[in-house]
Amino acid sequence: MRFKEKSRTAKIWFVALMLLVFYFIFLGMFADQIFENEKLVATIDNSIGKFFDIFGFITNHYVTIFESIVIIFFIWLLNKVFTFIIGMLTVRGRRSETIAKLMKSTISYVSVVVAIVLILSAWGVQEGTLLAGAGILALALSFWCTKPD
Repeated sequence: MRFKEKSRTAKIWFVALMLLVFYFIFLGMFADQIFENEKLVATIDNSIGKFFDIFGFITNHYVTIFESIVIIFFIWLLNKVFTFIIGMLTVRGRRSETIAKLMKSTISYVSVVVAIVLILSAWGVQEGTLLAGAGILALALSFWCTKPD
């Protein structure tokens, strides 16, 4: 159901809930500037402040964030180059057009998986662990898809 189709009370509850969430995010981010030298600041920093310390996160991990952005841009650029090359080599109105669409789709999915693996490895996740998890997931998915009815 879309937001416009909901009742007035449902809209009010949704807006109130979103305001409460944004209040807690704001409180977690700026508690030390709002409440200087109080016990409330220590309590907020030890509870919700840990999750919403966006400035501290960015200052501690700006190199990894930049590396992730560069990986996303590079993979996007490679995807566009390969898609362009496949489009140039495709003869219009033939079966090769269907194969080209299939290759473009495959390249898109492979590039997304490669980007995810590279970004997670930039954040410190070991590639062996990712590949083992992907293998187990693929095995479970294959068993689930081929189960007898």
